Amino acid sequence: RHLMPWITSARRQFKTRTQSEDLLLNRNGAYRAAHWHDHLYPKSFIDHYKDVLRTVPCCQLLVMNIVEKNEAWDKLCPFLGMPIPKDHLFPFVNPRDANTRYRTVGTDA
Repeated sequence: RHLMPWITSARRQFKTRTQSEDLLLNRNGAYRAAHWHDHLYPKSFIDHYKDVLRTVPCCQLLVMNIVEKNEAWDKLCPFLGMPIPKDHLFPFVNPRDANTRYRTVGTDA
């Protein structure tokens, strides 16, 4: 995922203050701040991305933008050594769907 769309999404998520101690600990552990911070959060995102690229062997790492429909089954299946499904759509979900807070994603068309 590119940085700017991630920042936009993360800011939207962090506008809601949470009292969940687990979520606050998770945010604090991952980003060194429990609430949005304009410097720490993007820096942590970039540092993590670089760490993954540096650590995971390229033959075991697939970097794809699942938001883009052109990077769906056509990119994932060959990487996994699997055939591309002909009768199943890639499970795209609109994350901005205001009517659904949680959703189970299936592969049925």
